[in-house]
Amino acid sequence: MTTFYKKILSTFLVVALAVLTGLVIGKMYLGANTALADSKLSWAEAHTPMNEVEALYNSSKEKSIEEFSAKELYLIAEYKLSLSDFTITTTGTIESGVSLGGKVVGKESPVMMRSVKQKQGNLYTYEKLSPTRSVAGIPTPNICMQMTYDLQKKNEVKIVKSDSGAYFTNKGSYSSIDPSVLRADFDNANVKDTTRMRVADYEKQFKATPDKQYVPFIISNVTYKAKPDVTHQDGLHSFTIRLDGHDVLKDAALYYAKEICYTCGYGNPSINWSNVTMNVVIDDNFNFKTIEYDENYKLFASGLPMGVQSAEVEDKFVSVFNISEVA
Repeated sequence: MTTFYKKILSTFLVVALAVLTGLVIGKMYLGANTALADSKLSWAEAHTPMNEVEALYNSSKEKSIEEFSAKELYLIAEYKLSLSDFTITTTGTIESGVSLGGKVVGKESPVMMRSVKQKQGNLYTYEKLSPTRSVAGIPTPNICMQMTYDLQKKNEVKIVKSDSGAYFTNKGSYSSIDPSVLRADFDNANVKDTTRMRVADYEKQFKATPDKQYVPFIISNVTYKAKPDVTHQDGLHSFTIRLDGHDVLKDAALYYAKEICYTCGYGNPSINWSNVTMNVVIDDNFNFKTIEYDENYKLFASGLPMGVQSAEVEDKFVSVFNISEVA
């Protein structure tokens, strides 16, 4: 075996070990920089004041949708989401590889992810699932987590993890990652870990309560200065938002970054953001229809295998919104 192929094999094994230990959230490369600072803002400081959002929403009842900017459309749709029952299904592929001599090795077999956020009446449920796959003959773990929150009582957040893998496959189809089938596992012997957090403790750790986390990024005058064009066609209204650099994204991803760190499986995690692109589609009723995400960041954490200090991550997801407006 030549030295070149030995290097490829050893690098691929590093990736296999990294994925085995729980990093299933993106495309990985070796890195050696230091982590940058987290956001110092609260949700209220990063988000547009709610009285302004409510005024925008009220004006949408009288004005044409073409009269609003992309940022205003996003805020109105986000506010309407909070008033509605909904199901948000997010799916995506997650490529794993390492940078070797300027080329990426080992990203040919993607990991799949499916999450479902659902609000029905006073119950909000968030399930995040990622199936096992084989890396160099080593199976990666199944990720199967559910968070529930009573929007009326607002007294605690329940987070449950399950060992079930019976319904996971890795054959290129998202249909096998079905929370409706797995939901029963969270109430029976397959449960391996249950955490109940007081809402104040949850907010301290995740930077916002669950009812403020329906969409992952905060788009406001604080986090986003550009004015993208809006395309109006056949009852749909689309625009692209791009966020560049850690200084911008640490505030825009205030609570989403905390979720990523919570699910990564490593100690003392932190994130350096590179860029995020969002392709947003809204209908004539100011409701989200779809959002496509392309997220790029570097994850730092302790406990990464074989001396790896950080991992470059690229996530490509699409969220589909099914919204039932509440009268």
